[in-house]
Amino acid sequence: PRARNVAYLPQVRQLPEMTAGRMVLHGRFPWLGWPRRYRREDMAIARRAMERLGIADCAGRMLGELSGGTRQKCWLAMALAQEAQTLLLDEPTSYLDIGCQLELMALCRALAAEGRAVAVVLHDLPHRSDTVRLGLEAVGEVERCMFCPGDQPLLTRETIEDLLLSAVREPEAIWRPCCEDTPGSPVLFPRWTFPELSALPEGKGGGAVIRRHPEKCKMLNISSPQELQDADTPEILEQLRQYALMQS
Repeated sequence: PRARNVAYLPQVRQLPEMTAGRMVLHGRFPWLGWPRRYRREDMAIARRAMERLGIADCAGRMLGELSGGTRQKCWLAMALAQEAQTLLLDEPTSYLDIGCQLELMALCRALAAEGRAVAVVLHDLPHRSDTVRLGLEAVGEVERCMFCPGDQPLLTRETIEDLLLSAVREPEAIWRPCCEDTPGSPVLFPRWTFPELSALPEGKGGGAVIRRHPEKCKMLNISSPQELQDADTPEILEQLRQYALMQS
């Protein structure tokens, strides 16, 4: 089953009425045969996952009794108990204090060192400058770099192409789409901005460079505000899905 290979921790989750230990044990479900009964091996793996997150003493407590940060660690422990080789984590540092955030990132690096593929989406401000710096180091010698979020499902290929063509006409400008006087993403940064982007203060993103050089920012007008809509919740995602169905 695919769930044996990929573990996904979504950003938005419902809180089940069960103990922390029982929920972590759910991570073993893809490995159960018929009948669906947990084995000693499954219980041991779930326990080790909780120990790795430092929450083993919460196994018998109801999730609703735990703090937001501890519940978040329970979700992470469930993903670890799944023992998938690929982990997809959407904002796993939510509700965690800065110390726990650093612990989590150390855990992700350790998992990667063990041979797992770990993909992490972070929107927390303390990490944006590091994300920008590492991204620019990864792309190397290029003329432009596009900051493109992954939560705009209706962003079209035509808009991306128009941004790139606009940059050909005015290569020194910072280009971004705009609808009804509201600017949005993605943002196309020219090479001259790279030193400033690489030296962003902690907690700052590309918007700091845009605010520093408003005269260099150019807008590409598009007709559909839905293209720029972030699908941050299941409700918004469903609204965008319905809109896309009506347009098709």
